[in-house]
Amino acid sequence: MKMRQKTILLTLFVLTLAGCKRIDNNWKLKTKIKEITTKADQAKNSVYKFRLDSLTDFPWNEAYFFSGDSGGIGLDYISKNIGAQWDGPNLDDGELRLIFVNDHVVVSYVDFDLNDHIWFLSCDSLPMSDQNSFTYIKKSTSNQFITYLHCNNTTKTRMFVPIHCYEIFKDRTDCK
Repeated sequence: MKMRQKTILLTLFVLTLAGCKRIDNNWKLKTKIKEITTKADQAKNSVYKFRLDSLTDFPWNEAYFFSGDSGGIGLDYISKNIGAQWDGPNLDDGELRLIFVNDHVVVSYVDFDLNDHIWFLSCDSLPMSDQNSFTYIKKSTSNQFITYLHCNNTTKTRMFVPIHCYEIFKDRTDCK
């Protein structure tokens, strides 16, 4: 009887773990994004073009880029703004996060920090509701990107912008 109870408990435990799908920081995608920055740095043209979906190996229809530069961002704020349940870590001050959502389910995310010098912008961004900001990227309209260097004093940041927003940002594409 004890062996049977242990078997049942072990089976229930395994089934419980199988039902939990935890999404971890996507280091593979972060590496691909950093490879884009290297390719862009080596390109002769100041603007480098690529498709965001060419870097992903999972389905997604929306992405959100959050900046934790206002004292951090909690789970409720992220969930409310992405329209899906966010069960991952809070976003601390100085951290950046790109979250991918498919049909109102978080499918992947990538964390950056300010030292990565990577920033996503969009002309499709939703209006800010408070001091925190985020960028909204819709795959059907914002999948083709350009990347350029934005210079501020001694800091160079690699900006990622949907190609249809180029006219808005074209005057910011040259670091001198």
